[in-house]
Amino acid sequence: SSSINDRHPPSTITEVDSAFCPQCLSFHDAATASTLGYCPKASCKKCPLCKSIASLAFEDNSCFYDCGYCSWTSKESGLVLNMRKFVSGGELNKEAMVKATERMGKMLQERESKGDAPAQQQYKSMLQALDGVAKNEVRRKSNSGLIGQAPISKKSNMPWSLENLEESIRAKQEKHAKVGGQKPKPVSNNKKLDKSLQDTAVESVLLQKNNPSSLADMLPLPIPLRARKSRRCRAELAEGRPGILVKPKLNPLEGDSSLRTGHGQWWKKDSGAVQVIPKVTIVRHVDSDSNNARSLLLKVSNPTLGTVKLRFSGSDYQGEPTWEDRAVKSKDLTHILVDSLHRTHLDIMLNVGATAAISPSEVVTLDSVDDTFLDIGRSEIPAEVKSWLAPGEVTKSEIKLVATKGDSAWLEMNHVGELIGGTPGIPVLLQIQVGDGSWESSLIKPRTNLQTPDYVSFDLVLVWKQK
Repeated sequence: SSSINDRHPPSTITEVDSAFCPQCLSFHDAATASTLGYCPKASCKKCPLCKSIASLAFEDNSCFYDCGYCSWTSKESGLVLNMRKFVSGGELNKEAMVKATERMGKMLQERESKGDAPAQQQYKSMLQALDGVAKNEVRRKSNSGLIGQAPISKKSNMPWSLENLEESIRAKQEKHAKVGGQKPKPVSNNKKLDKSLQDTAVESVLLQKNNPSSLADMLPLPIPLRARKSRRCRAELAEGRPGILVKPKLNPLEGDSSLRTGHGQWWKKDSGAVQVIPKVTIVRHVDSDSNNARSLLLKVSNPTLGTVKLRFSGSDYQGEPTWEDRAVKSKDLTHILVDSLHRTHLDIMLNVGATAAISPSEVVTLDSVDDTFLDIGRSEIPAEVKSWLAPGEVTKSEIKLVATKGDSAWLEMNHVGELIGGTPGIPVLLQIQVGDGSWESSLIKPRTNLQTPDYVSFDLVLVWKQK
């Protein structure tokens, strides 16, 4: 979940739940992670040159950081711990390694604080100087309100004239240009980089806290924590529900905990609707030349392993609620994915009420889905579909059945009326029967004590390529 792309769609929101170290996998809550930013363990460090993991090496009664990629060691920086006082009886045990690791962490902190001392001292001196300037300014303003400023002529004991003013300015310039009878010489505190750092990346030098001037000043870098992100549905959150889409476990190796299924079945939540709801596609589209009418040949397929009974009807779908006000619905459906293979997105203008007068079609029964590999070479398209022609003149909006075969059915939809928008969308209602052996894979229980079949309704928006 730490690899979730932050460019999420507007219907979801990404939150940071916690963080972990990618090296030792230690857990840190969000508040602690925002304060630390890095793993505090002494054993979790990176090489200052190549940014690879620098592990602690125990060799020849000494402990030091060692990079297995570029062969850098902390011996070059003088960061080495003598292991003789930690080793008892000439044998290096686990307890001695733990103590040595803690001591190495303290030594590294001392080196970093020692190297950062000049910068801290400079910062404190700047604060003191600014504080003194502020106090003098307050004192000057308070005195100027009580004592009036004397004229310039009285201050200098000289009569007012342009020549006297120029002479006074010249005297001040000469006074400031000399310090102890000599002109001040420019002083530069910039350190020159040693030849050992000439081939080192600039980023590696800037990441150091102690302003290194040679390779001997380079210290191991801490490992930044990696955030655990969860993705939630904004519509579910607005209604007071958790709306969890993806939520990581505490252990980064365990995977997604929001789905109560076995390992390797994450796709059931990621594409649950695709695996359960019948798929509707537009096979053909013909516009009528005589009036504002059009004919669509629809194909509906059953993706489940059970029988599905369904029908189509007109829809009064008003659009999606806006995030600012849930009571206001927008007709503009922006950035809608219409082709998952080529990642094609469209901005659709919903034509509200375009199909409200269409009566329900007859109920269509779809068999369970067939294995695609077993049907290779077979003709799945009925003759009625191959020879289908749009009506010469469309005078009524309706949906009627053309043909059925196995897990698929083809229906003809005729629509009369003017459409608006660059890419118009027509809403229709897909009604799937629940109970009586239909749509059992959805796990939706039908209502009891009904005289008519129970249906679950889904609002669909039909979109096709404009000429």
